[in-house]
Amino acid sequence: MADYRSTAPVTAVAAAGSAQGDAAALSDGLNVVSGADGTKGVILPEAVAGRRVSVYTSDATNGLKVYPATGDDVNDGTTNAAVTIEGKTHSIFEAVDDTTWAAVFTANT
Repeated sequence: MADYRSTAPVTAVAAAGSAQGDAAALSDGLNVVSGADGTKGVILPEAVAGRRVSVYTSDATNGLKVYPATGDDVNDGTTNAAVTIEGKTHSIFEAVDDTTWAAVFTANT
């Protein structure tokens, strides 16, 4: 029987801060984030074409802010601006070049 487990690392991260400069750092692979309260966030590493970061927020009721690294953007949005993802969802961020993250996520409303 084939083994279909991913070889990407899984990292536990606690959401922190309230701005791009004090958000908790994410790493390559899958990041399981706790502590989202609608104001706390995490920050993606610097965009490098082909880099992939996944985020699962374990908090059921609060949004999680996901910031790009300084000078980067998400989905060609405003540079340095966060997107807020819904609780209990898995989001995928993949760098298409050295400044832009393409993202698939469920927006927190």
